[in-house]
Amino acid sequence: MKVMSFTYTKDNSSTSHRDLLVLTEPSTNVFGIDITCLDAEEQGQFVAQMEIIEQQRKHQVDTLMLAFDIAHRYRSFKPANISDVLID
Repeated sequence: MKVMSFTYTKDNSSTSHRDLLVLTEPSTNVFGIDITCLDAEEQGQFVAQMEIIEQQRKHQVDTLMLAFDIAHRYRSFKPANISDVLID
């Protein structure tokens, strides 16, 4: 996992220092699992099982965030407003 420290400048010109556990990076691409090779029934089965896995993962992440009292700290930042970047 990557932790990024940076200065963020809001549109109103106020600045703040941020330490962010990066979950996704800016991109112009769509990312996913190509299931073209599966027939319709297999696609349905795969999607159903992936939904269960994602629900379990979300529950685990939510539980961890609550344990650290950061349940409401999910943020997004405009790349153009980020400067002075350090990556761990």
